[in-house]
Amino acid sequence: MKQDLAHENSLKNRCSWIFVWCMIEEKFLQIHRRQRAVHRLVEQLNTGKLMKLIAKKKRIDARFIIRNKLIKDILPKLTSSIDGNSSTLSIHRKARTSITKYYSEDDDIRRAPVALAIVKLLQKVPDSISRQYLHGIILKLCYLMISRSTDVRDSARKVTVQICGCLGPRYLPPIIKEMKLIMRKGFQIHVMTYTVHTLIAAMQEFLKSGDLDACLDDVVDIIVQETFGNVSEEKEVGEIKAEVREAKKNMAPGTMFLLGRFVSSSAVGTLLNRFECIVGSLTSSKMISRARNLLSMFSNGIRDNQGFALFSQLFLIHQTLVTNISKQEVPAKKPIIVDNVERPESCLLLPQASIKKHAERSLYCERTTVICSESRLQKHWKKFEYCNYLNRDDSDHISRLDPFLPLVTQCLQLKYEKVIALALRCLNGMLRMPLPSIQSSLDTLSQRLFVLLSEYSLVGKAAKKESVSNINQLLCKSFTQLVIISTTSFLTDKHLSLLLSYVQIDILDTNRQATAFALIKALVRKKIQHPQILDVVKKLKEMSITSSFKHIRTQSREVLCEFIGNHPNSEDPQTYIEWFIAQLEYDIEDGRLSAVEMLHSLFSRLQPSVLNSPCLFNVSKLGASLFNEESPKCRRFILFAIHKLLESVSESTRLDVFSACCNWLELHEEKKEGVRAVALALLVQISKIEKDAFYTHFLEVLPPLRTILTSESLWFDNSERTISELCDGITFILQNLDESISLIYSSEDFCMLFDSIEPLMKCIDSVAIKLSASRLVGQCLNTYDSNFFTADRSLKLIHWCCWQLRDKMLTEDIALQASKNLIAISRHLDEDQFLNFAKKLASICRFEIIHQPTLSLKRATCFKIAAALTMYGENSSRADVMVEFFAPLLVREMNNKTSNDVNDLFSISKEVSEILKTKIGEQRYAKVLAECQKDAIFKSAQRKRKLKELSLTNPEEAARLKRKKAAKRAQSRKRKLDTLKPYRLVNRHFNSVEC
Repeated sequence: MKQDLAHENSLKNRCSWIFVWCMIEEKFLQIHRRQRAVHRLVEQLNTGKLMKLIAKKKRIDARFIIRNKLIKDILPKLTSSIDGNSSTLSIHRKARTSITKYYSEDDDIRRAPVALAIVKLLQKVPDSISRQYLHGIILKLCYLMISRSTDVRDSARKVTVQICGCLGPRYLPPIIKEMKLIMRKGFQIHVMTYTVHTLIAAMQEFLKSGDLDACLDDVVDIIVQETFGNVSEEKEVGEIKAEVREAKKNMAPGTMFLLGRFVSSSAVGTLLNRFECIVGSLTSSKMISRARNLLSMFSNGIRDNQGFALFSQLFLIHQTLVTNISKQEVPAKKPIIVDNVERPESCLLLPQASIKKHAERSLYCERTTVICSESRLQKHWKKFEYCNYLNRDDSDHISRLDPFLPLVTQCLQLKYEKVIALALRCLNGMLRMPLPSIQSSLDTLSQRLFVLLSEYSLVGKAAKKESVSNINQLLCKSFTQLVIISTTSFLTDKHLSLLLSYVQIDILDTNRQATAFALIKALVRKKIQHPQILDVVKKLKEMSITSSFKHIRTQSREVLCEFIGNHPNSEDPQTYIEWFIAQLEYDIEDGRLSAVEMLHSLFSRLQPSVLNSPCLFNVSKLGASLFNEESPKCRRFILFAIHKLLESVSESTRLDVFSACCNWLELHEEKKEGVRAVALALLVQISKIEKDAFYTHFLEVLPPLRTILTSESLWFDNSERTISELCDGITFILQNLDESISLIYSSEDFCMLFDSIEPLMKCIDSVAIKLSASRLVGQCLNTYDSNFFTADRSLKLIHWCCWQLRDKMLTEDIALQASKNLIAISRHLDEDQFLNFAKKLASICRFEIIHQPTLSLKRATCFKIAAALTMYGENSSRADVMVEFFAPLLVREMNNKTSNDVNDLFSISKEVSEILKTKIGEQRYAKVLAECQKDAIFKSAQRKRKLKELSLTNPEEAARLKRKKAAKRAQSRKRKLDTLKPYRLVNRHFNSVEC
C-alpha cells in the first residue's frame, strides 16, 4: 500500500509540473504569434518614416503586452498555487467546516515543486520583476519546512537546494536570513540547523572563499544556539529524536568545518573574537569541550581553504599565540607598603573573609586563552601532519617557521595537558625542519623537556591516564628528534642516566615501547657513551628471545644490530654470537627463530675480518644445533644463517671448513652419525656459494660418500633421517654443479655410488629414504648423459621405479617422483624396451585391481604416465602400444567397475581416452573401444558361466566361495557402520578388555 501511495503521489507531482509548464508555454506561444504578426505587418507597410514609427510603436506595445500578461496573469496564478490550504490547520477542529475539515499532506508536497518552476521562469525576466516575487517564494518554502510532516519538510528542503543551485551562491545569505527569522522555536530550530548545513554542503561546488561572509553572523548564531542553547539538551531526549528526524544528528561541527573552508581571511578574526566571548561565558566542562570541538573543526576547514594563503594562516597563528601567551603570564606583585599608623583591633568574633578581586575575570581570561591556544597549536600541527603544505627545502618556509620555536617553547611552560601535548606535536614537526634557531635553543628545549619528563613520567594508575601516556610518548619522540639533529652533545651524564632509566621502564610497557625503542636507537647511532647503555642492551638481549610479541623481538634485534660492532661500549662481537648460538636450545620455537634471525643479521653486517677466525667454531655449533633441531622451520632458518656466514668469510676460511667436513665424513662410528650429517649439510651450503668451482672439491668428497652408502653397516650406523639427508645432500650438490656435471658422471666413484642406491629405492621400512633416493635419480636424469645411462642401467632404473609404484605402501609424493623418472627414462628406450615398459605399467594396474581394489593411486599414476607418453611421443608406434595395453583398463574404469574413488578414476580415464583418440584418430579409437567393450562383456559372461558350472560340478567349493563372499560383504558393512558410529569401536574394545 505504501509503495502504491508513493507511486500515486509521484504521478500527481509530475502532472502538476506538466500543467504549469504547459500553461507557461501556451501564454508565451500566443504572445510570440502576436509579435510575429506585428512584424509581418511592419514589413509590408515599411514604405516611409511614418510606417517605421508605427512599427516601432507596435513592437513597444508587444513588449508591454508580454510584461503585463506575465505580471497580471501568469505569476499571480502560479504564486497563488503555492499557498495551499495549510491555513486551515490554525482553525480549531470543532470550528472547521466541511470544506476545511480534511487536510492532506500530499497537497503541500505538490506545492513545493511549483516554486522551482516559478524561479526558473523568473530567471528569464528582468531583475525588477524577479525581486518582487523571489522573497515571497522563499518565505513560502520556509513555512513549508516548518510543517509537522517529515515528507513535506524533505520536499521543501530538496526544492530549496535546487533553487539555490539555480540562483547561485549570492542568494544563499538571504535564504539563511529568512530561515533564521521564521524558524525560532521548538523543533523548528532543529530543522533550521539541519537545513542550513544541507544548503551549504550542497553548494560546495559553487562556493569560493568569501562567499559566506555575508551570512557569517547568522550561521554562527545558529551554531551557537544549536551547541550551547537549550536545543542541545533536546537532542539527548529520545522522544524528540524519534519524532524529529533532523534532531538525531548534531550538524554544528560539520557546518563549522564548511565555514572554515569558504570564509575569507578578513572574517576569521571576527569569528574567533566571537568565540572568545562565548567561551568566556561557559561554565560547564561539557560545553567547553563542545567549544573546543567546534574550533578544531573550524581549523580543519581553514586547512582546505584555497583563498586563505599559507603564510596568512601562519601569521594569524603567530599573532594569536603571542596574544594568548602574554595573557597567561603572571604579573609581578607590587610590594605591600605597611602604614606606620596603629589601627584598633577588630571587635568582631569571626575574622573577615578575604576578598578575591577579579577572580571571575581571571578565570574567564584563563579559560579563553587556553582554548584559543589549543586551537592555534592544533592548526599549526596540521601543517606538519600534511607534508604538502610545508617544504623543508624552501628557505622562505624555513624563515617563516623559525619564529614559532620560542612560542612553542613558551607553551611547554603552561600547566595544561592538552596545550602541552599539542605544543609537543608542533615541536616534533618543527624539529624535522632545518630551522636556524634549533641548535642555539637545544639547551633550553632539553631543560624544559626534562622538567616535563620528571612531572609526567608516573607509575601505577596515573600512568595509564590517556593524556599522561600521550605526553610521555611525545616527550620520547622529542628527545629522539633532538638526539638525531644535534651536532654537539647537549646531554650530560645526569641527563643520560635519567633518560636510560626511563627507557628501561618504558620498554616493558606496551604503550611506550615504540617510542622507547626509537630513542635508544638514536642514542646508539650517535655513539653516545654511558655505562648504563650496557644494562639496556643486556635487557634487550633477553627480550629478543623471551618476549612473546613479535614486534618487540624485532625491535630488540634492530637495536642490537646497531650496537654490536659499532658502538664504543660494545664488547667483542664473538661474545654476542656465542650467546645467541646458545639460545638455539631455547624451549619455545619463536625464541629460537629470533636467535637465528639475529645471527643472520650479524653475519650480514659484521666485517669478514671479525668472522674469519671464529668461523669454524661457529659453523660447528650451528651444525650441531641443526642436527638436534626438530622444527623444519628452524632448520631452514639455521641453514640460511650458515649460508650467510660461509658467504661472508674469506675463501681461505671456507677452505678450512671444507677440510674439516672431509675429515668428519671419514668418521664411521655409530656415535659420529650427527657429524657426518652436519658435514654434508655444510658441503651443500659451500656448493651453493661456489657453484661450478666446487667441482674439484666434490671429487674429493665422493670416495667417503661412496664408502658410507656401500658399507654393510649403513643401516646400523645411520638413522633414517641421516640416510635421507645424505641422499638429499648429494642431490642439492648436483643441482649447484651446472656445466661440470658430465665430468662427475664419468668418475668411477659416482658410478659406484649411483649403482648402490638400489637398496635405498626399495627400502620397505622408510618412505623418506625411498623418496630421497628417487629424487637423486631424478636429478641425475635431469642432466641426461647417454654414456652414463647405459641400456642395463636404464632397465635397472625402470625396475626400481616400477617396484616403487607396485609397493603397497605407495604415497603420492613417491608416485609423482617415480612417474617423473619413468617418463624421463622412456624417451631414451628402443621399441622392445618400451614394449616391456608398457607391460609393466599395465601389470601394476592389474595388481592394484586384484590386491588393492579399494585404492586408486597406482592406476591413476599409470594412466597419467600413459597420457604423457602418448602426448609427447614422436613415434606413432608408441601410441599404438599404449592403446593396446591401456584401452581395456580405461574401458573398465569408464564402466564404473571400481567401488571407491569412482569419480576420480572415471574423470582421469575419460581424459586419457580423449588424448588417445586425438593421437590415433576417431575411427580407430571407436573400433578399439568396441572391441574392448565386447571383450569385457565376454569375460563377464565367462565368469558367470564358470560359477554356474562350479555349483554343478563341485557344490561344496561353490558354497565355500559364496560364504566367503558373504563374509566379506558383512565385514564391509561393519566397517561402514564403524565409520558412521565411532562409539561401536570403543564399545567393542571395552568388551574385549573385560573378557
